[in-house]
Amino acid sequence: MRLEEQENTAATSLLGKRFVAVALAVVLVASAVFAITYSRKRLGTIKQDNESANIAKASLSKKAQSVKELEKLCDLTEDEEGSVYFPYTPKEDDGTLKCTLDAISAPENYRKAIINAESYPGASSGHNIETVAWNNFKVTWTSSTVRGMYLVTVKDDLSTVYAGDKVSDEDPDAQMIQKLLFPNGESEKKTVATRKEEITQLKADWSLEYTTGDSDVTSKVGETPDSWILRDWVSLSRKTHTIVLLVKENKPKTPMPDVQATTPQQTITPEQQTTAPEQVQTTPTTPTMPTEPSNTYYRNCKAVWDALGHGITKNDPGYSPDLDADGDGFACENRPNY
Repeated sequence: MRLEEQENTAATSLLGKRFVAVALAVVLVASAVFAITYSRKRLGTIKQDNESANIAKASLSKKAQSVKELEKLCDLTEDEEGSVYFPYTPKEDDGTLKCTLDAISAPENYRKAIINAESYPGASSGHNIETVAWNNFKVTWTSSTVRGMYLVTVKDDLSTVYAGDKVSDEDPDAQMIQKLLFPNGESEKKTVATRKEEITQLKADWSLEYTTGDSDVTSKVGETPDSWILRDWVSLSRKTHTIVLLVKENKPKTPMPDVQATTPQQTITPEQQTTAPEQVQTTPTTPTMPTEPSNTYYRNCKAVWDALGHGITKNDPGYSPDLDADGDGFACENRPNY
């Protein structure tokens, strides 16, 4: 009897040990499965975060050329007028505002004014609304709250800029034309052929047209670029992506005839001098008054017509051979079409 009890006790102990071993094995397996699952999830999360960071980094490195591209890059929504706009808080790290300013390559001076919701001296201002343009975009922001919010609006810039306008001094495209074609100012008159490299650079992004102020000579300039002198730029249109350049035909100067050599001189004999002095007549000469230099200067024919409403002759103040396309002494005969 006692032996049987001992055997039962041993069997029970063995079963208990086996149960404990099985339980430990289950715990170990469960821990291993959990560890593997967690590691996979963690690695997947890290990979996903890295991919998201790479996508965001790639997006910020891209530059938008239009509002539609900006909409995709910065997760914005274009309205029915072709604009994107959003509220922001000045002087704070706003992700949407930063993405927008990076994507449209905002100049540092404009960026600072927009982030701080400040007015900018070169902007078109009115009712605390500032507007500037660059890189095919027109950007408007508020320098004070509108219904409790600060707003930024971006739209495609389809404007036309004219040489001599106040906005051209701040316009980056206008400055680019001036720097490429007229680096030393208007006094440097080069032919179209000598600016071949710079003009090729412009043609990569713009269509070029040439005018004398009276007529379009684009085809003629294309045929004989060394026969035309670059005088100035007239306008740039972002809607048609066209730049109009003012040129003058490079005509060789015709020498003036020698009047003294061609005018026959009258010979008077001694008999004529003694017998009929009263018959000898000399042609009176009209004294010429010295012409004082004029301080009047006209940039182009448009400036002449804006100031006078008509053309000018070589005797008028402000006349310049550069304004006289045909060299007939009468400049800017017709009102320019630019």
